[in-house]
Amino acid sequence: MALSGNLTRARDAAMQLAGQLQTPGDEVALFTFDTRLRELGWFARPMTDRLDAAFAGLRPFGTTSLRDAISGAAERVTDLAPGRHRAVVVLTDGVDTSSQMTAAEVSAAASAIHVPVYILMTVSGLDDPAGGLGAAGEFRGPDGELAALARWTGGALVAASRPAQFNRAAREIVSELRQQYWLAVEPSDEPGWHPLEVRTRDRKLSVRARSGYVMGSSSSSGSSAASR
Repeated sequence: MALSGNLTRARDAAMQLAGQLQTPGDEVALFTFDTRLRELGWFARPMTDRLDAAFAGLRPFGTTSLRDAISGAAERVTDLAPGRHRAVVVLTDGVDTSSQMTAAEVSAAASAIHVPVYILMTVSGLDDPAGGLGAAGEFRGPDGELAALARWTGGALVAASRPAQFNRAAREIVSELRQQYWLAVEPSDEPGWHPLEVRTRDRKLSVRARSGYVMGSSSSSGSSAASR
């Protein structure tokens, strides 16, 4: 985050998200992470000034345990906001240097507690995959590790480098959260990974849902969060 203005872009993206959360009851928790997760505050409306002040005190340093932080944040959001529409939105440059967990393990943990993960990669224009100049790799593209992690939980990965892109991503994420539904399914007795697919009769509707659940030592309750 210390390179090429990535922290500034992350702050701009956070401000765009906060600007979309103006309904009474909307709340935002801000976490930072290197080798461990730190909660900086839990903000209700009006939140933009307080978030801006929190970002002003941040200084990038240390290693990045991105996957571990996503798992920890999902657990904290569940504890702090039981029974609400909720999600983890990760602002990152896409580089994980020290996580102990794999993408599949993080996805299973987040899915088990019904928290979709949206990953917003704040990158420079040169690194934006949409511009044709960004390097395709482990963390970029529809089949990359982070994209798969987000998709497995019912979220999505978006790469953005400009304010207009941050605004569009923020609007889409908040819109999906406003239209979040719970669907119950009867889980299998067999241990392991079980895929799920949610379809609608109306082809004009798009569905984003977790792609499956795990039975066994890290079992799911069998519910699926879906957005219309």
